[in-house]
Parts: sequence; C-alpha cells; structure tokens
Amino acid sequence: MATLAPLLPRQRIAFVPDPAELPEAVVAFAPGTPLRLVWFGLSGPHRVALDRLIQRDLPRLGRLQPFELAIVSDAVPPGAAGASIRLVRWSVEALARSLTRTDIVILPVDLESPLDRLKSGNRMVQALRAGRLVVAHKLPAYLDLAAYGWVGDDLVEGIAWALANPGAARGRIAAGQTFVRDHATPAAIADAWLLVLDGLARRAADRLIGQGRDF
Repeated sequence: MATLAPLLPRQRIAFVPDPAELPEAVVAFAPGTPLRLVWFGLSGPHRVALDRLIQRDLPRLGRLQPFELAIVSDAVPPGAAGASIRLVRWSVEALARSLTRTDIVILPVDLESPLDRLKSGNRMVQALRAGRLVVAHKLPAYLDLAAYGWVGDDLVEGIAWALANPGAARGRIAAGQTFVRDHATPAAIADAWLLVLDGLARRAADRLIGQGRDF
C-alpha cells in the first residue's frame, strides 16, 4: 500500500496489511493439462473484473492452452458456469482445498474503479502463503508484491510467462512465502499493530508533557 501514500493527506500514516489466515503450504508449480486456475473473492465487489476475465481473457487463453477455472465465491456471473468454469462455494476450508489443487491464482482488477484501486493485497498474500503463483493486474497493493508473482496489464501474457518459466515462477513463490512469513502472519501483524499503538501512546504522552499536564 506504500504506492498510495502520495495520494493521501500529509499526515503521519502507518500501513498495517491484512494477515494471511491460511496455514503455510509447500511451494508448487508443475502445471499440466488442463491448466488449473483459481479465482476467489466475493462476486459482487469484483463483478466487473470477473466479467472481463470470463468474457475477454479466458477465450484467448483457451485458444492457447486447455484450462479449468474454479471460482471460489458466493456466485458466478450468469451464464459463466460450464465445462471449464465451476463454482466452489466459499469457505475457509474450500479455499484452502482449491488453492492446494491449483496451478495459478488469477486476480483481475477493475483499475478504472477508484474503490478497487484502494483494495489491499490480501488475496495475493493468501495465495503466496498457500504456495501458489499469482498472476494479477496492476492493483497498487499488488505492485508492492510484484517480485513474488506476475503483475501486469495482460493476464494471458502472465500465464504464458509462467508456463515458459516454471523455475522462475517457483522462485518467486518461495520468495513470497518468506516475505509473508516475516511480514504478514497473524503474529507479524500483531507486532506491527503493537508498534503503531506504542507510537501513538508515545506521541500522546509527549503532547501532555508539552502542555505541562501530569498523567
């Protein structure tokens, strides 16, 4: 989220990311045929991006590579379900199982939406924690994690890169897991919040001392 800092008011700001909820899993990238993809999230807030993925990107991908897409969510867009696209009803357990079975987590973004551009990188963090490669659009929060997956304008191009460079893909996932382990586990996020709260308490105490007040 540091990418957004210049857009925010000139005040003291601390960015504390969302924690990875899933347990760490073994890094894996050995795609076969069909290529297994996963998208996960609430369908409503991501409807535009999901529609574009299904209507624009997946037909292009299908001409290059057979695939199966699991949508782990509350619903799929009308008419989207078919031989290559299926709905997996969302739960933490279903998400963990789907990530274990997938080759690539695909995360399209509606970058024309100001609200979408403010979203966190939590879904990419979850996928890395599960040991899976992420191919995503240039959400500012994903750009901060770009070294650990593929982040760009064309998701089909990103998938093609991964298939052509499996060793590099596995290396990025492994580096991403190290980052998540150090910065985005529940324990790491708790430590980050303690630092923020300690800083707030110190500044409040300094103001009271400056006002000559006892406490």
